[in-house]
Amino acid sequence: MRVLVTSTPTYGHFHPLVPLARTLAAAGHEVRVACPTVLRGAVEAAGLPFVAAGSADIPPDLVAELKEARPVWRLRVRLMVTRVFFGVHAHAMVPDLLDIMDAWQPDLILRDAVEYGGYIAAELRGLPHASTGAVWFPPPMMRALFLEGLTTLRADFNLPPDPDGGSIFRYLVLASFPQCWVAAEEAIPPTAYFLRPEPFNASGSERLPERLAALSDARPTIHASLGTVHNDMREIYESILAGLRDEPVNLVLTIGREHDPEDFGSQPANVVIERYIPHSVLLPRCDAMLTHCGLNSIMACLVLGLPMVGVPITADQPHNAQRLADLGVATVINPDSRTPEAFREATQAILSRPSYRQHAQQLCDEIKEMPGNELGVALLERLSRERAPIIAM
Repeated sequence: MRVLVTSTPTYGHFHPLVPLARTLAAAGHEVRVACPTVLRGAVEAAGLPFVAAGSADIPPDLVAELKEARPVWRLRVRLMVTRVFFGVHAHAMVPDLLDIMDAWQPDLILRDAVEYGGYIAAELRGLPHASTGAVWFPPPMMRALFLEGLTTLRADFNLPPDPDGGSIFRYLVLASFPQCWVAAEEAIPPTAYFLRPEPFNASGSERLPERLAALSDARPTIHASLGTVHNDMREIYESILAGLRDEPVNLVLTIGREHDPEDFGSQPANVVIERYIPHSVLLPRCDAMLTHCGLNSIMACLVLGLPMVGVPITADQPHNAQRLADLGVATVINPDSRTPEAFREATQAILSRPSYRQHAQQLCDEIKEMPGNELGVALLERLSRERAPIIAM
């Protein structure tokens, strides 16, 4: 079986594809990853064949709009969904994907859940397609926005209308999270299967810094990160540092590969600031995490039973933060409350109240019982043979 894997041009969307892609390759299937060249190094570091498709470029006027809209969550989400994911990124991917598909003749497309160029290319060539990773089942408040982007994109490529959006999830959805993560108001498509999350984030050369070995084992260790996209918000880092560096905790702050820890000046011995540390090597040493509520970071914590402080910024993060609160595994700091005092009090709460860790451990136990990527491979093999929707029983 030949599987063409497609990704948007960010680490946070590529990383969740890696475990399943590797499992496919280990099962003897041919796998190629098609995405913009900005991710070539990450793809090859993950041991997967790379093929260039699409572009990471966003027009300067749209970049300016996105930056201006960041404090206004709903406006930024509208721009990201309709003009980036369903817009410039998808449009850039489709022509390259069609050329790749015509030359390589894959049996199916496996796409990052918000990479819609692969979906369009598959629809145009009559190939079955599946989505995986940070799958998004739009809640009612976001469904109109989702359908707006989908309707426009299908029309742009002369595909017939799809009024209810069912074609996105027509064949197969492999969601890398437990079913309890889905909110009651979200509609789970009949083709959705839930696989055990297997966090992957080691697409660079970073390892666990030796400085972490010097941190006191007598103190709880807190990791703080804003992910790989919104790590330019220095004011949040400053508030975290001001709130926690004098507390009886170890603080490990990661600020992004493109930023310099030296810019934050001298810090006490209990504070470590690094560009990037893979969660797979860092989080097992931690007691809790301050997270921007990206789904990858959340699942990396839940796999280990770690409680969190949610610091949502944009995109699906406010929704994810609400799910964390609903499930009792985190306390949430809203955008208008990002003060040193708020970070201090929230961290004290998740460390001192056993319920947060107990709920996180319950989810950890549930995740351990979920089927792994071997089921995902079996379902994709079935999809390749039957070329018809794989309905969950």
